[in-house]
Amino acid sequence: MVQDKAKEQQTLSKPDNEQPKLSKDKEKAIVRKEGFDYFPVTFQLTKTQKFGLGITDYKNMVIVNKVEENSMVAGELKVLDLIVDINGVPVSDKDICKTLIIKTLQNNKTVDLVIGRPVTESAKQTMENALESSQVQPPSVEVASDVRDIMCRFQTKILDQSNATKGILINEKTNPVGNVRITEENPKTAKIGNDCKGVALQKVPRPTESKKAVEKK
Repeated sequence: MVQDKAKEQQTLSKPDNEQPKLSKDKEKAIVRKEGFDYFPVTFQLTKTQKFGLGITDYKNMVIVNKVEENSMVAGELKVLDLIVDINGVPVSDKDICKTLIIKTLQNNKTVDLVIGRPVTESAKQTMENALESSQVQPPSVEVASDVRDIMCRFQTKILDQSNATKGILINEKTNPVGNVRITEENPKTAKIGNDCKGVALQKVPRPTESKKAVEKK
């Protein structure tokens, strides 16, 4: 199924040899993986197109797992691509990646990404395995909103020191960029306060004085 998605995107994207090259500064900032090509891509916000990107993460890699037709990212990104960097900030977590893209588009109407694309058969197979594994890996613990807020504020500060931000978490009710939505295929998260199956944890009653006395004996 992953292979079918990847093959489907081949006809929707630019040939790999037509991709622009990284600047020297961006080249120094990334850690290359063997079998991957790296290139920059800029997306400009439009009112007529949805963003159309689906992402997941696995072992500190943000992986593209969906590219919708007739979207902003169609023709530029492919399933199995890695999102390595957003406006000079390295990313390895899908939630922070998603928030930074949306926030940057809200503020600047454009966003610059560095993409790592598997080009050898070995690299493609590695990414297919990673994408398959991301769908069956144990649920990750969802970071509390205040913790994620701190993480995203820190990365946004690095992203643009000159632009003051009022907050990084997106409120869908007030989000002016309604057509920018980044989805997660087969999301698996467990909120803190739940066990790994999503079942609410039971509170343990505090021991009474009589019970404490019995336990001491």
